[in-house]
Amino acid sequence: MSTLVVAATRQEIGPFLEQHPEAAVLISGVGAPATMFRLTEALSRQAFGRVIQAGIAGVCDGRIGLGEVAVIARDTFGDLGILQQGTFQTLAEAGLQPPGEWPFNDGWLVNKKADQGLPGLPRVDGITVNTVTDDPARIQVLRSKFGATLESMEGAALHYVCLQRGVDFLQLRSVSNVVGERDKTKWRLRESILRLNEVLATLVQSYT
Repeated sequence: MSTLVVAATRQEIGPFLEQHPEAAVLISGVGAPATMFRLTEALSRQAFGRVIQAGIAGVCDGRIGLGEVAVIARDTFGDLGILQQGTFQTLAEAGLQPPGEWPFNDGWLVNKKADQGLPGLPRVDGITVNTVTDDPARIQVLRSKFGATLESMEGAALHYVCLQRGVDFLQLRSVSNVVGERDKTKWRLRESILRLNEVLATLVQSYT
């Protein structure tokens, strides 16, 4: 079963690219729109048995430390909806989309095969946003609404496309920073990328 590795930027999977130049890789670009378009194009051109998305993420709570890697069991578009007077409604809650409309399951894009792959990695919820912010009020809205552990800008796009196309997938995220912390001297970017690539290489090799 062939595997496609997807990352928003080349930097995030640089060590893997150096070690595995033969791997099928898609650099999707940052954000959900670019990821959805380019991933759909790639899956239309070639049949892959599975897709692995690898990237860094911000942590919303203290359940996972900086530099740790987790698998996203379910994800959702955290800012797709209506924000009014400090209250956020999803499209389903606003009556603009049936709450269980495929591929959503009670508002989430669920990977039912998230337990496959490397044992020992935590399985957590993620949210995907179009705008990274340091606004405490906005961050609190996201935390209270979804209670997710990790935040990215592409994860839900992976889940959405692969669920729609019936392709197995796995989203790997390594924690580089705390959500809302924009002082990059406090990030652990290098450590998180190195650890992410170690896990990614091990996972890909286990499939061959």
